[in-house]
Amino acid sequence: MKTTVISTAIALALGLAVSGSYAQTQRPPVNPDEAVHPGNQTSRVVDRDPIEAEDFVEEVSAKNLAEIDSAKMALEEGGPAVKAYANRIIQDHTELNREIRVIASNANLVVSDSATLTDKAKALMLSVRDGQNFDEAYAEAQITGHENSIELYERAIVSDNEAIAAYAAERLPVLHEHLRMAQALKTQISSR
Repeated sequence: MKTTVISTAIALALGLAVSGSYAQTQRPPVNPDEAVHPGNQTSRVVDRDPIEAEDFVEEVSAKNLAEIDSAKMALEEGGPAVKAYANRIIQDHTELNREIRVIASNANLVVSDSATLTDKAKALMLSVRDGQNFDEAYAEAQITGHENSIELYERAIVSDNEAIAAYAAERLPVLHEHLRMAQALKTQISSR
């Protein structure tokens, strides 16, 4: 039974990874050096389709929970560099989730209380790995996850909801920093 569940999760995650790879080729590359501030938006952000406040809150809260869950797993399974990164992720995404919960509460919006099915499948795939294999998979998942989150925040910056737009603009640099850190982590792990 456990083998069937793991096989199903791996098949699902691989399918999602392939579709995610296709989706990534269809959007402009992430440039972490772009400064994004309300009133000083880059053309890349302005060109994004806005996301509804309800959808943003639900997606972001689910992503924060997934980040925290996978980082906790990394604290148990990862090497020293992965553990240091994971500690930072737990700290920052706990704070990001606290902030989005306050905004959601003030706007009567619903936050997610669990990670999405996709993120759960990715976590299950991570759970069957160990050692360097785990570290490499975790770093790669962090890169992909933060690229997706950056796109989500960029869409929120052009939201009609001022609180959501301000939150996204203020917190987007944190995600860019996480992405740079994950890329450096992947390089460090690959050079072992």
